[in-house]
Amino acid sequence: KATVSVLNCPLYTIRMLPGGRRVCAARGRRYASCKYNKDLQFDAAAMRHYCDADDHELRDGLRGVFKDDLFTPRYVLPLQEERELAYQRLKKVCDSGLMSVTYFDTAPTKVFTVHEMCGFIDGSLSTKLTVQFNLFGGTMFKLGQQHHHDLLVKGIDSLSDVGCFCLTELGYGNNAVMMETTATYDADTDEFVVHSPSTKSQKYWITNGAVHAHWAVVFAQLVIKGEGHGVHGFLVPVRDKELKEMPGVTIQDMGHKIGLNGIDNGRLWFDNVRVPRTNMLMNKSTVEKGGAFHSVIEKKRDRFLSLADQLISGRICIAAMCLGSIKSTMFNVVRYNASREAVGGSGESDTPILAYGWQQRELMPYLCDTMALIAALKQTKALFEHCTRHPDDAKASADLLLRACSVKPLMSWLLERIANVGRERCGGQGYLSANRFGEAIAAAHAGMTAEGDNRVLIQKVAKECLDDKAQRGAITKAVAIAKVPSLAIRRILYGTATVSPGEKDPTVLKKLFDTRVLIMKAKVAVHMLTAKKHGKGAIFETWMGDASADVQRLGIAVGEQYILNSFIEEAYAVEDRATRSLLTQVAAMYVKNRVAKELDWFITEGVLGVGQAQGLRASLEAHCVGLAPHAVHLVNSFGVEEHMNWAPIARDWEAYNDVTNDNQGELAAANRWQASKA
Repeated sequence: KATVSVLNCPLYTIRMLPGGRRVCAARGRRYASCKYNKDLQFDAAAMRHYCDADDHELRDGLRGVFKDDLFTPRYVLPLQEERELAYQRLKKVCDSGLMSVTYFDTAPTKVFTVHEMCGFIDGSLSTKLTVQFNLFGGTMFKLGQQHHHDLLVKGIDSLSDVGCFCLTELGYGNNAVMMETTATYDADTDEFVVHSPSTKSQKYWITNGAVHAHWAVVFAQLVIKGEGHGVHGFLVPVRDKELKEMPGVTIQDMGHKIGLNGIDNGRLWFDNVRVPRTNMLMNKSTVEKGGAFHSVIEKKRDRFLSLADQLISGRICIAAMCLGSIKSTMFNVVRYNASREAVGGSGESDTPILAYGWQQRELMPYLCDTMALIAALKQTKALFEHCTRHPDDAKASADLLLRACSVKPLMSWLLERIANVGRERCGGQGYLSANRFGEAIAAAHAGMTAEGDNRVLIQKVAKECLDDKAQRGAITKAVAIAKVPSLAIRRILYGTATVSPGEKDPTVLKKLFDTRVLIMKAKVAVHMLTAKKHGKGAIFETWMGDASADVQRLGIAVGEQYILNSFIEEAYAVEDRATRSLLTQVAAMYVKNRVAKELDWFITEGVLGVGQAQGLRASLEAHCVGLAPHAVHLVNSFGVEEHMNWAPIARDWEAYNDVTNDNQGELAAANRWQASKA
């Protein structure tokens, strides 16, 4: 007999069988005698600190909250009960006192940390959270006045005042500045009259709207004495405390969705609903009694952008929610792949499927991407806090916009790939709802289009980075180099000819990312300069048509450049040498993986030679083989405590499927949910 620690489980007594196989005597679980159970080769505490990134006490506090059986996933539920479950989970988080809308002022990173932690648990919970505390609460807190705070802050924190965010209209999503809803000032009564004039003006996809909301922040075109002053925000009560609709407010339930059905999405119309003048959120613009209008922002479109500022924090919130789901999903995938045995060289089922080359090549790059995006989100959160403290720092604010518009798309796309590929790589087990891939896929798809369609945000990144005057000289040089016919000479001029495919230093490999961004900026710049000669219409047609593929490539390249820079900085800041060494190797793998996906581009643009490209692909495969033995220990650093580890594939999947356990595909007895409601 021997005692070992396997997959972060408690110590088990192991019985040795002929051929080296070990059987867990306590549970009957089998673990292969292979390198995927090898000893830990980095400092576990240091890696956990890296993966948790920030707000460590808050994270541990929330892990304690999640011990409640209320958070155990349930699947076979009627729609109304699924929504009530999401609401009760949010109420439990609120009751813990670990989340407050005032964090936007006192501790901004905590807002995003709570989103990430709830993302581990339930996409419906985290979505209701982000609407209550960021979109509704954060908008009110940042744009409202003291009387708004006195009215709503305590109720937002306690969930006694539930809010929703009415920006999107059926006919106006990304072009919300042209919305049809109006708020017309009535000088006789000193009120605003909020009205939805058409079917396309209905407020659409409104989270919390169908069932729970008492209040809405309604965005509408401000009209005073027949003159339009652009889009502004208004506090509008939509239900009373008994959840009865207010006069003039029509709310319809949007019903069942492809996922996240704990969210009560609704459609809202306003039929000449009157609210006091003081219900306008007047941080940037004011309307005095009698109708005098003043604004610190001259242009109407800029007023809208200022009012919609909460979408920037919203994008970081969504990235954080997705990261929580990424960690949870990657945790489940790796642990199952390390414990599920299939055919080996002997013909017996004695080899973990993580030992297979194709499993390693499919999964290890996603683990690498996860480690990189942990660093990127941490630095984006820190930058948001800096901008909160220093609102006049224009350079930091511009950088924050680029980062927020990059990290949300790249994080949600990563979640979608991990969930889909991970489900496939876990075989039939991945199709069981209890193993949570369906939740992750639904959360990813929600994240792709919420707070700005990913492709639109990537366009925004490309547009903003082209305005960087500091790089105009380098871009001009890149344009000239691109005209050199010899690819070999181009590599010399770009400075990439000496980059070794086997290079393990990410600061050296970073040259490939930097060069890619410059070349792509040059390509798009040439497109737009040519279009500019033919007028405004040609500029639009080029940006949205002929140059759109290059625009997308540029935006993604800039985002990945941010991620790599963050990863390098955070990895080299780790004090423990072994942990730092592994993280820097993973950073090098991140570069090689992204480059390998675009090898044809790097070759045809003269950044890499064919020999370099072949060597880089081989080096990436070696990285996958080398990282696989560390994979279990890395995902164990994600902070998925045993009481948060629900997926059977990440636990004792043999016991879960035992003939004595007729669980009907559920993870908890039905009476637990009924008891928690009582």
